[in-house]
Amino acid sequence: MKPEVGLETTLSNSSPQERQQEHLTHGLILFDSRYSVIGFEPLLYGNVDSAFLYRREIIKAALDADASAVITAHYPRDGNLNPDKTDIALIKGLEASLEAINVRLVDHLIICGTESVSFAEQGLLK
Repeated sequence: MKPEVGLETTLSNSSPQERQQEHLTHGLILFDSRYSVIGFEPLLYGNVDSAFLYRREIIKAALDADASAVITAHYPRDGNLNPDKTDIALIKGLEASLEAINVRLVDHLIICGTESVSFAEQGLLK
């Protein structure tokens, strides 16, 4: 089951020309202990050449919102929906960091256009 909070629209409405400019590449959906959405945080803006994401920004956003769970998502710069080794390592490290502060990483989504890949559905998360 994929969340229906409009994230795909947020991340996929850019034209090829707009993708050359800065746009949202990573987002965070925040949940309370009952898994009700309590917020959305755009985490990172970048362009096709560069985008960097820092775990501490996600942890800070989760703590600031008093979130019990989160879903992260990103729009791949190259349009490839398949998670690569870097994606997997980053998300597994993030999952461990969030676990240390009692916040559950429910899923990480790679979104491109109207298609998406779920780390949870692929068994890449605990």
